[in-house]
Amino acid sequence: MKIGVFAATEIGLQVVEIFREKGRRIDYLVLNKKESPSVRAAILKLADAGQIIDHDAVVEKIPKGAFDLGLLCWWPYLIKDQILGLSVSGFLNFHPSYLPYNRGKHPNFWSIVEDTPFGVTIHWIDHTIDGGNIAFQKTISKGWEDNGKTLYDRARKEIVSLFRENFDRIIEGNIPCIPQGTGHRVHLAREIDLASRIDLEKDYRAKVLLNLLRARTFEGYPACHFSEDGREYEVRVEIHEVQKN
Repeated sequence: MKIGVFAATEIGLQVVEIFREKGRRIDYLVLNKKESPSVRAAILKLADAGQIIDHDAVVEKIPKGAFDLGLLCWWPYLIKDQILGLSVSGFLNFHPSYLPYNRGKHPNFWSIVEDTPFGVTIHWIDHTIDGGNIAFQKTISKGWEDNGKTLYDRARKEIVSLFRENFDRIIEGNIPCIPQGTGHRVHLAREIDLASRIDLEKDYRAKVLLNLLRARTFEGYPACHFSEDGREYEVRVEIHEVQKN
């Protein structure tokens, strides 16, 4: 089976490392041209690939049906029909949620705010947003001490673990194709800012407000916000379990 790997960020690097550990060559390796120089250099150093191509040259350099299976490893771009046609069997995508919950953007945030199950999923790509059939997935437990960052970090770790656990099945083409449940929302990128706005005149249940605050607590990124007297404020929260003597 010929494999095409679209590798981005440290997740893509770790996938390339797994291929190397397993002694399995990547037939086509596609890299994000905007990748950080350090990650790109690390991938290139490790990669054993038939061809290495930048994402903006994929269509012109890879013929239709060139590989049997494509892997989107934390890939930041939407996949168009021309690219879907490069693979005979289709593409598997790495998604940081327990599908069908929290399809779309910022699943770590919405899992806390909407109190839905959290996890990671490797799923088939179709023409919907994260709506393709499920190949592999696992749940990730969460508690009061978690916030948007801790869930995101855990998802990045567990998605690589999920891939490693199922590497042989994927390479052999022994891949499940389980339909998702229906009726779950797709969250768009723009929704998070509106949801993070705190209305000082609104009544909130304590649990709802705490979940909102911790869901948007992510160092280096905007937090929940409110305004008063023409000034804008951000608010974050830390929750720690009290250890009893």
